[in-house]
Amino acid sequence: MTLRRKIVALTLGPLLLIATTAAASLLPQNRISEHFSAVVDDYLPLDAVVATVDVFTDRYELDLRLAADLREAGANAGAIVQRGKAERVREAGVLTTTFQKTEAQLDQIVEDPRASVEKRLAMADIRGRFGCMKRALPNFMEVGRRMSEALGAGRTEAAEHVAADFAHYRRLFGEDLTAVRDQLAALTAGAAGDTYRLNRGLIILEVVRLGLASLFGVGLSLIVSNRMMAGLQRLIEGAGRIQDGQATTSCR
Repeated sequence: MTLRRKIVALTLGPLLLIATTAAASLLPQNRISEHFSAVVDDYLPLDAVVATVDVFTDRYELDLRLAADLREAGANAGAIVQRGKAERVREAGVLTTTFQKTEAQLDQIVEDPRASVEKRLAMADIRGRFGCMKRALPNFMEVGRRMSEALGAGRTEAAEHVAADFAHYRRLFGEDLTAVRDQLAALTAGAAGDTYRLNRGLIILEVVRLGLASLFGVGLSLIVSNRMMAGLQRLIEGAGRIQDGQATTSCR
């Protein structure tokens, strides 16, 4: 086999293997990107939504209960209720907007054919829970409005009776929110675990590719070096024969 053929044979084999490992690494790279995107674009924003709903629904109810307690203590609850009315309107607006945006986001995720079946099912369940919360929100706000009116009119007992209606929403804005938070935590942990495994496999592929490239370089260097040494040896031998021939001629 000529030197050219040896070099070509040694080059094509490792290059094909390197190209194969490079192509194989694209899949885990894409999957890692998808997992990161799911965590950053989906799970973390939804977790923030859960925190927003949790905080604002609690604040909405607790502010009214605080006003009722101050009323019983002799404070001017009517003035307190009026001062807090604008804040409750703002809270209601935040909750309404939050549910609208979240519904659109969840619809997009559930209908995305690129998402895994597990993720789409989990998001469909979360969408159902948020849908129930969104439908219950106007009634929840109505309880606050009636309680606020009763407190403003000085009807403390009526306000306490109205406040009891908040209990109907404890499970919805309490246990259901906790269940959504747990689901998101599980999805995030699963994405992190999958990313770790994919990254480990990607590192192995990169090590293999670097090893093949190193073997290719070493093999090519050995062939060229051996070929050069063989040529140099023939050159030395040829020079020696010429010198021997010249010595013989001069002796004659």
